[in-house]
This record gives sequence, C-alpha cells and structure tokens, in this order.
Amino acid sequence: MGQSMVMYIGAIMSVDSTLYEAAAIDGANGWQKFRYVILPGIKTIIVLNMILSITGSLSVFEPPYVITGGDFGTGSYFVIMHKLAHESQKVGLASAMAIVLLVLIMLATLIQKGVERYFFGIGDKEPIRTVRKRKKMEAKGGV
Repeated sequence: MGQSMVMYIGAIMSVDSTLYEAAAIDGANGWQKFRYVILPGIKTIIVLNMILSITGSLSVFEPPYVITGGDFGTGSYFVIMHKLAHESQKVGLASAMAIVLLVLIMLATLIQKGVERYFFGIGDKEPIRTVRKRKKMEAKGGV
C-alpha cells in the first residue's frame, strides 16, 4: 500500500499546476478538479497500480511462508509451488504451475489493458466509451 501511495502522490504532484489554476478560475469545485484535472493526469499510474496489485496478489510468497510455512491451508500458489519443487523434488510439476501462473498474470494484464482502453483511451486516442456515447447521440439526432 505504501508503494502505491507514493506513486499516486508523485503522479498528483506532477500534474501541471496551471491546470488547477484554470479549473479554479472556471469555478470548479473539489470533485470537478479531481475528475477533470487530476484523474486524467494520473490515469497511467492508476493502470500501473492495478496491474502491479493484481499480479502481486497472484504471486504472493513471503507473508504466508514466513508466518505459517504454508501449513494449515494457508499456502498460496507460490508456497505450494515452492514445496513441490524443493521438498517433494517435483520440479516438472512446479515448472508447469509457473507456466500456468504466467498465463493467468498475462490474462489479467490483458483484461486490465482492455478496461483501460475502454474507460481512459490510449495516448491521444479517445476512450471507446466516449466514442460510443457520441455515436449513439449522433444516431439519435443529437449534437
């Protein structure tokens, strides 16, 4: 949590201060400043933290191993993989488990990137959600 907080604080501090001033001049309240100034400025850090958090939770090893050694049903995927490879000498099975974990992490990352593209867009491109809303309004005869 500390690493994520440091990344968020750093990203918020890197948002251009003139944007805050312009929002204040336009009469934006705190929520509007967050939604229209801060959030777009830190979207890459949000996505990075999402990816790091989910992949980190899939590959957690130290806390369960240090606290209980993985006994009593507290073993994570990595602890079980470690026991298979080093205690049971089933290196092939542990390697297969590592490949499965790699595929799971890659799938989670691809899903997160899709969500990022849908809600935030990529680079200069508009989010897919915004484009769809605009096309729907145009089809109804709106703006």
